[in-house]
Amino acid sequence: MSLTQVYKGAGTALPIFKKYGNIFYDQTNLGLPLCNLKSGKVWAGAGTSKALLTIVGTKAYMGASTSNCIYNYEKGIVFKGASTEEPLYKVVGNNLYQGASTSKIMMNWTGTSLSVSDIFAAITLLKTRY
Repeated sequence: MSLTQVYKGAGTALPIFKKYGNIFYDQTNLGLPLCNLKSGKVWAGAGTSKALLTIVGTKAYMGASTSNCIYNYEKGIVFKGASTEEPLYKVVGNNLYQGASTSKIMMNWTGTSLSVSDIFAAITLLKTRY
């Protein structure tokens, strides 16, 4: 398994999360799982008792059902909801920018590239923890 480190903003001084296998861990503590990706869901912690997101293709839904689409990923852009009208983030290489431009970097990562599901999980963690 490979390690991916996720940083807030443009710097790489201190990671805010680390992804090892299918689990995102606290910044420097691989003993503290924040969420994991399993069976098309992003689960809180290391278990499968509380679904944070359900992922179907390039769409992420709140919780365990597919009734409330919160993110839609198309051509490097993460949109709010199921439409492509309101861009929230833009992914370019290993960087996530706010909005549809590359003027403000929200986070970056080193190591293995993040999948669309990983990006949804990292955004959720970024919004809930920072």
